[in-house]
Order: sequence, then C-alpha cells, then structure tokens
Amino acid sequence: MIYSQVGYDPTGRNSHKFKTWHERIALNYQSAPKGFFHVFNEAHTIIYELIQAGADVGEKFVVDISIGQHWSKYWTDNNLDVLYGNRCKYPHCYPDSHPQSKSNPQESWCYPLASLGHYREWLQDTYIEGGKFSSYLKGKVSKGELPISVAHDLPPKFHPVAFRASTGDTPCGATGARGQRAERVRCAA
Repeated sequence: MIYSQVGYDPTGRNSHKFKTWHERIALNYQSAPKGFFHVFNEAHTIIYELIQAGADVGEKFVVDISIGQHWSKYWTDNNLDVLYGNRCKYPHCYPDSHPQSKSNPQESWCYPLASLGHYREWLQDTYIEGGKFSSYLKGKVSKGELPISVAHDLPPKFHPVAFRASTGDTPCGATGARGQRAERVRCAA
C-alpha cells in the first residue's frame, strides 16, 4: 500500500517509462559549473509527475525547454543579473534517441545558485499557476502528443487551470495520478 501511495513499483514493470529521462539525467548530471544550477535538474519534479501520469516524455516532449525559455526571458526582462550575478552557458547533451543529439552539446543557460529560490517561486507562481504550463500542455494535447486524460491525471498542484475549468474540477476536488484527493494546504504567516 505504501508503495502505491508514493508511485513506487518494486517489480520494475514500469521502469521503461523512465528510460529516456534517465538517459538525459546521466548525460547532464552536475553539468553546470559549481555555484550554478540549470533548469533541467530543477524540472525533475514536473517531468517525474508527467511520466507518472502517463506522458511519453521523449524527443517531442521536452518540458524543460519550455520552462528554460520562459525563465530566460523573465531573467533578462527583469535584469536579474544585476541582483544575482551573470548567468553562463554550459554544455547540455541529449541521448542518441533524440534528434537534438545530432548537434550535441547544446549550449544552455545556467544560473547563479543565489537565484534558485527566486527561480522556484517563479516556477510555481508564474510558470505553473500563471498559465504557461497549461499552455504548454494544451499545445501538446492539440498536436496529439499528450492524451487529455494524462493532463487530468496530474497531481492538483500541477493541474493547469484551463483543464480544470473544462471539467469543473477545483484544486480541492481534483485527484492526482495515483488517485489521491487533494487538500488545500494553508501556511501560517
């Protein structure tokens, strides 16, 4: 019972779903220079939940590119280099199963660790809750690259507003990939 609640399968039957993602992790583990983070490593929670919900995260489903493009624009639009220091490029590689691998390594931005908290707030407040993640998923659904049922099976914290509105779900009434009922968390000020 505990295994099912945390999404763990001790038999390994579903490990194939994670193969491509694990290949990318192996190629890019700690690839940013010391003192910097990169969006791919920080996108793991979203990628994991997408895979758990049934998304085929592979060569055409690279949500960290979407996150990275939006964060990069936010970074430059808000002159965050003045506040945190300059970002820099690092080599990001794709596995041979991705067409992107033909031009490996890709130059990708990494950001000063001092800005990690700011990034995580932006990811939650702007990318997820602000509708950018919803737009990304809607685009994948419209292209036939993501079944709408997968979008509905994401945990409530990732539920895109547009999909909730179309079904009448509310954050407190939605269920996640493992059928868990969501509860709104209140934090003391």
